[in-house]
Amino acid sequence: MDSPVPRLVAFARARALFPEPGLALVAVSGGPDSVAALDLLREARDELNLTLAVGHVDHGIAGESADVAGQVRALAARYD
Repeated sequence: MDSPVPRLVAFARARALFPEPGLALVAVSGGPDSVAALDLLREARDELNLTLAVGHVDHGIAGESADVAGQVRALAARYD
């Protein structure tokens, strides 16, 4: 399977989604879609000249929300 990163980079550049150099705040809920988006942006960050920041809000609504927040924090630390 081909990597989607070149397509993401081309899409972002064609639409001037990020200034270069730039900062992107990536909202990560802890679900598979936001984690996949973070993975893709991490792979593309050098080519797009981006610094990534991970944002997560623990609303405390679900009983496991503190655990999810900890998982997102750990994921962000691994990507640092």
